[in-house]
Amino acid sequence: MDYPNSEYVTEISKLFGDKVLDTIGSLNRKKLANLIFNNFDNKLELDKITFKFVVQEILRIIEKCDETGEKIVLLDVPLLYESNLNKKCDIVISVVASTNNKLERIKVRDKIDDKTAKLRLSIQKDDDFYYRNSDIVIENNGNLELLQKNIERILLKFKIK
Repeated sequence: MDYPNSEYVTEISKLFGDKVLDTIGSLNRKKLANLIFNNFDNKLELDKITFKFVVQEILRIIEKCDETGEKIVLLDVPLLYESNLNKKCDIVISVVASTNNKLERIKVRDKIDDKTAKLRLSIQKDDDFYYRNSDIVIENNGNLELLQKNIERILLKFKIK
């Protein structure tokens, strides 16, 4: 979706300028992140563009699965509620973690400092939101054995192989 000269990249560069592109015309995610995490209005504008393309693609996939008789479609959508895709879901499973775990994961993944990680975390919904609005919540605080057992329980509950 964020290939050079794609419609998605073109719309983002129209909004933020070429400063968010790398030398071959792809999105420079680090530069884009700096723009959106330091300005909430920029984040909202980027979300509008992203939702337009992501939601369209997800709805296309769901429609294709309906046509082929697929009974289960799993979506991994970081902004599920913000994009209103939760309304297309029969069951919503959310994964939460402690604040410390989230901060460390963000810092390692994005190679950023503690202050920047806290800023990014501050604009996300808190875990209480997911407990209130999800059908199932899994805690992932690094215990892979426990995480695996929780996933297996969910698969058994819904008879998913």
